[in-house]
Amino acid sequence: MSILSRKWAQNSIYQHKLRGFIFEGDVSISKVHQLMKDNLGKKCIYCGKTLSLDEGSYKASLDIINPRHLVNMDNLQIICKKCNEMKGRKNHSEFLRFRQTPQYLKQVKCFKGNYPTKITGRLY
Repeated sequence: MSILSRKWAQNSIYQHKLRGFIFEGDVSISKVHQLMKDNLGKKCIYCGKTLSLDEGSYKASLDIINPRHLVNMDNLQIICKKCNEMKGRKNHSEFLRFRQTPQYLKQVKCFKGNYPTKITGRLY
């Protein structure tokens, strides 16, 4: 698992850099790897699904909390792939507001109504 999760961390940073995100000095593969290991098996703060490294909608995904700022470790979190795709370039607050719209509710059909009404985990 350690090699797989380290490769996940390396690929996550690489993919974000390809999309134009600028990382500040404190972000490293080993720190992102540790962040992922700390969150694996825990719940996605947005939908409550268990995070894993398995392929699928609830695969752990590196998220930039506020994509309009430089990326440092305080601006990173691990959420599920599905929520990260829906969040896109919204910041945390914008995504929380978006979750209240009919457009979001149409997108979460796969959750079959099992998404939480309040957010768990840390708030920003």
